[in-house]
Amino acid sequence: MKSDDDLSPRYSPHYLNRHQSSLFVSTREEFVAEVCVSADEMGAWHRKGWLSFDPLNTDHYDDKEHAEVRFIKGLTRSGLSDAMINRTLSSLQKPYCYDSSTTFVSFVKNRWISLPPERDPAEVTSEYLDGLVEIEDWDALRELRNKVSLALENAEATNSSSFGLRKADLRMFRDLEGAFRNLLKISGL
Repeated sequence: MKSDDDLSPRYSPHYLNRHQSSLFVSTREEFVAEVCVSADEMGAWHRKGWLSFDPLNTDHYDDKEHAEVRFIKGLTRSGLSDAMINRTLSSLQKPYCYDSSTTFVSFVKNRWISLPPERDPAEVTSEYLDGLVEIEDWDALRELRNKVSLALENAEATNSSSFGLRKADLRMFRDLEGAFRNLLKISGL
């Protein structure tokens, strides 16, 4: 289980890399079209202290502004009053360049939460297998080995692209199959 500290809001990667030049700089007209927010509405957000930049005096926009506007846009479109938005934002550091796809406010806990970064599937699978070995759940390991073997047989019997597997997926399945064999050998089963 994740601790509350692990779920604290995190800045968008675009903001963290703000000292690097952005490859995709937009003009005001392009930016307005991309974020689907008018310059006047963004100007109102700036006057309320929700945006760190003045869109009416900014000619070029990069990833930082994109992240900030997307984050504020989500709040303003949520139906919250301005007073509630101010209260909600008061616990965050400015500028509000948080990742709008992974950062949410919990009204139950009255705090912001960021989803943890997605873990590597191979790492998760390996930890799961190690856990099964640790508790000696040999039936589950055999069942998984059979599923992996069957998936490999089906993939090799048909065109792998029509089966929906990439070569990397096939390699992972073969590695898993070998790991299952080794685990079951070690356990004496």
